[in-house]
Amino acid sequence: MAKECHKQFSVKTFSIFEDSAIALDKWLIAVWLVVNCKNGISSYELARDLKITQKSAWFVLHRIRLALRTNDWGNGKMGSRGGAVEVDEAFVGGSPKNWHLPKRE
Repeated sequence: MAKECHKQFSVKTFSIFEDSAIALDKWLIAVWLVVNCKNGISSYELARDLKITQKSAWFVLHRIRLALRTNDWGNGKMGSRGGAVEVDEAFVGGSPKNWHLPKRE
């Protein structure tokens, strides 16, 4: 969580992928398809390739094309704020007394 605003932070935060239920792996495949298709790609073709609806594919294409046109993959959010981004470490795993015996050693 961010210290000042107390909001969750993920890989998709402050990017064109933010506020999207579409998984990041599908986003990255879509970016690859868009930049590698010489004649462009339609939302129907993208929907078929990613196994998502045509409406979602249109949304993805719209954001990718806008990012390519403006060369702003941060959606204007992170670049306009300036300053450093702070990331904290976290240990997830519980107490060693609850581990399996071979993992304790």
